[in-house]
Amino acid sequence: MEEDACGITAARGNVYAEVLDVWRRAGVSPDTVTRLAEADAFAGLGLNRREALWQAKALSGDKPLPLFAGDMDGEHIDEPAVHLNRMRLGEEVVEDYLSTRLSLRAHPLALLRHILTPAP
Repeated sequence: MEEDACGITAARGNVYAEVLDVWRRAGVSPDTVTRLAEADAFAGLGLNRREALWQAKALSGDKPLPLFAGDMDGEHIDEPAVHLNRMRLGEEVVEDYLSTRLSLRAHPLALLRHILTPAP
């Protein structure tokens, strides 16, 4: 885990532009990228958790194949964009607790407050 963090920090250069950059440049496993996506670590790239997970789950192998490691000038195949529904606040809070054991979005009871009745 610590070596993954060092690799990500060392390879970041100016910035990472997308999830694939982290995998290619930092040399971390797809599992590590998936765990980062689950923890909403790609929000700084403008990706919500579902979009980042979608991209992370598309990675396969421990590292990119040499043929596909560089820019291929016209040889790159772009897949059509997938539009995923944003998670509701409750889903985000649950995923935060599952991945990091805390949430800065909302307290879980705040999501239930509207159905809780005060004690007499």
